[in-house]
Amino acid sequence: MTKKDTFSYAIPAVVIGLFLSAFSSALQAQTAPSTYSAYTGTDLKIIPPAPALGPANSVIIDPTFGSQILRVTDPNTNAGESFISTDAGFFRAWNADSTAIKLTGPHGDGYWQEFNPATFKVGDGSVRPAIHSLPFPWTWEWSAVDPDIIYFLNGNQIAKYNKSTGVTANLGGPPNGDPVTYMAVVVGQDNWVCAAVGAGVQDSYTKFFCVNPISPSVSTFVDVYRKTINGVLSTDPNWPASASGHTIGIHSISGGTGASWLAFTFHGQSWGANGDSVFDLATGTWSLVTNADNYWGGHISMGNGKYVNSAGSTDGRDSRGMVVRDPDNLMNSLKYQFIGQPPDTLNRWCDADHSSWANSMTNPDAPVLISRYTIVTPCRYTWTGEIDAAAVDGSNTVWRFAHNHNGGNLCYYAQSFAQISNDGHWALLSSYWDGTLGPDAWFGCSTRMDTFIVDLFSASAGSSSPGDTGPPANSGIPSTPIALVQSNQTEGSGLGSISIGFPSNNSAGNLIIACVRMSTSWQTVRVEDTAGNVYTDAVSQVQTIDGHQVHIFYAMNIWSGVNTVTATFSSTNNHPWIAVYEYSGLSTTAPLDQIAYGQGSSSTASSGATGPTGPTGPTSDGNKLVFAAAGLPASYTGAAEAGTGYVITQQDLGTSRAANETAIVSSSGSITATFGLSWSTNWSAVLATFRQ
Repeated sequence: MTKKDTFSYAIPAVVIGLFLSAFSSALQAQTAPSTYSAYTGTDLKIIPPAPALGPANSVIIDPTFGSQILRVTDPNTNAGESFISTDAGFFRAWNADSTAIKLTGPHGDGYWQEFNPATFKVGDGSVRPAIHSLPFPWTWEWSAVDPDIIYFLNGNQIAKYNKSTGVTANLGGPPNGDPVTYMAVVVGQDNWVCAAVGAGVQDSYTKFFCVNPISPSVSTFVDVYRKTINGVLSTDPNWPASASGHTIGIHSISGGTGASWLAFTFHGQSWGANGDSVFDLATGTWSLVTNADNYWGGHISMGNGKYVNSAGSTDGRDSRGMVVRDPDNLMNSLKYQFIGQPPDTLNRWCDADHSSWANSMTNPDAPVLISRYTIVTPCRYTWTGEIDAAAVDGSNTVWRFAHNHNGGNLCYYAQSFAQISNDGHWALLSSYWDGTLGPDAWFGCSTRMDTFIVDLFSASAGSSSPGDTGPPANSGIPSTPIALVQSNQTEGSGLGSISIGFPSNNSAGNLIIACVRMSTSWQTVRVEDTAGNVYTDAVSQVQTIDGHQVHIFYAMNIWSGVNTVTATFSSTNNHPWIAVYEYSGLSTTAPLDQIAYGQGSSSTASSGATGPTGPTGPTSDGNKLVFAAAGLPASYTGAAEAGTGYVITQQDLGTSRAANETAIVSSSGSITATFGLSWSTNWSAVLATFRQ
């Protein structure tokens, strides 16, 4: 499913001025950055296995780039249905102030959901946040300026819907009475809303209609096949034409952040290449992307006075790379700007991407968001399977945020579509999550599809991954900020020991944390690994009523290489769980700073507060990692939510119930970790802080 649309005349300047004055302060607040603090190295990052997930509103940390990723939907959402945001990067999936998102159900049904940027939660913040169904299908788009307004297709009318009041109003439709179809798309700062026209199907539409939502008496009706604008024959020499023996048809239509440009892809067209084109609503003229050079391939996005398509490398050997063009003269090579060019050109087009540029509305130089998906395996190159952003300032910088765990060509909807918010802070991601989300065939992918939000501001500039050398052994001085490199978890039943491997090689000098949850109050446990690192039990707590215990072990200044961690019990343990983490940027000589521990029976688990001194002496100043764990009864069927200021990193939802949460702080005062529980139960909680 993809869409397109177009217009013909400019909105009167007085209308634009009156309209924008009402939203000028809000738009200014939504100005997106031109740069990010994320990792920009061009080395290959091996894709780790998809991290284990908690319920909706739980947060994981990308093990390679350190960004926070919020789970939006899960098997409890709407009776277990799969959900995506929408099926292209160029559609607007965020409302104007990044407080609501778009969701699409497997039957083409439309939904929206609240998002709280301050708490990084959706809905009511619970593990079962509600979604809001809409009285029309998924073919709608948010207003670019009013956070409550949705534009949708209503028979032969383009209409608007206010999500706060539920009020619907028709704006206008084509003069011939034909239905509007495919998708309602927004141009600029609500300068226009457009849709294809006709009773056919995708690739057969030959007309489109646009209306000015602020002054609905202003509209344009274009018949591409007959070359007319509002019934008047056009003399534009670049007008799209049909190929011999074919009838031109609209394949996709998308708006953008500029005031007057609509992007189209046509099938059955005469100019070859991919059939891409732009219609300038201010001038009523077309520009076409032809095959006069080799840079016409790939998916597109319309920016603010700029057009970008995924052209690949400049030598044509590699799918990585894009070209920014002048939308009014798409084939003017003097204005080409090549961005996101790869460090080598060896991938032989083994992958592709979808792009999103909604962050360019008030900043034309905002980076282009890119989500890459694999076409042919193996495909192991820089940026493979990643969510990145490409600079448009001539620096060729690419910021790297997270792996998207796409399903490649398994099915269309597994391509990990991502849409950026107006303010450039968030990316809404639909992911197959390496096929780990459970069975569901509604989107044709054999497993579930879920939606996530990536915090683009949280990605680390000092990201680490397999192949990195890490800090020098025994130096005691970290060479990078504190960052999670990778993690993994597993549970068991009736075992004398439990083992878990790291997804990728450990790096020398880093710190490993192993959290163990185990049954009984009397058994003992030790932790070892295949690399020969030495583990210390930093803190533990027994739950005397339920009869379980939880431990935090650590190993400092570790060896590099493949590694499996094993917890061995003094006798068979009924419900063990182990979670392992590799961190960079922590002391290689004396990392342990403070500890705290507690047990109780309530709906909030608390570690208690750390004291002024810890196991290794007085608490330190400077940044430190706070790592906390909660142990819960095997019979507990609820979930654990992170306390204020923390994020859940791993959580077991089987029969070895436990959860971990982390934070990075610079305080030398007392620290407490809490976990919100679904209901009152017997819990244990421990906390350890680790210094740089």
